[in-house]
Amino acid sequence: MQSAMQSAQARHDARLPPDVSDEDPAELEWAESNAERLMDGNDVEWGYRKADKGRATADEFASAVQMYLVDRQKDGEDQKDAFARLVIANATWGSRFDGRENALYLLGSRANLKNIAIDLLRPHAKRAVALDRQWQQESEECGF
Repeated sequence: MQSAMQSAQARHDARLPPDVSDEDPAELEWAESNAERLMDGNDVEWGYRKADKGRATADEFASAVQMYLVDRQKDGEDQKDAFARLVIANATWGSRFDGRENALYLLGSRANLKNIAIDLLRPHAKRAVALDRQWQQESEECGF
């Protein structure tokens, strides 16, 4: 079982983007603060000029969470059929059912949800921070 888990973790780790630069804490701060926005269902945009604009969408985040959950399902991490229970309960009972327990069980922890969001934003952090710094510098030069 342990080797299967290690293999699954290695497959998961291999598809993650490179780490945010350790040399620039602003990049990590940008990724972490904007991860919260994705978790709240909002898109994250950066850049001020048309050519510089970038975007990570809530739909892309949902797809990344879905892939993570499917991988955990395939790897046998759902020992109590929480995914099925979550769907059935919400389809049947709606708001009377608190699916938080099953959702957190499927994720492994709430921290994993934020980590997925951060991982989605990491490839963009360096550029977004650089564009923000450029914008701030230009604004100061213009007297704004």
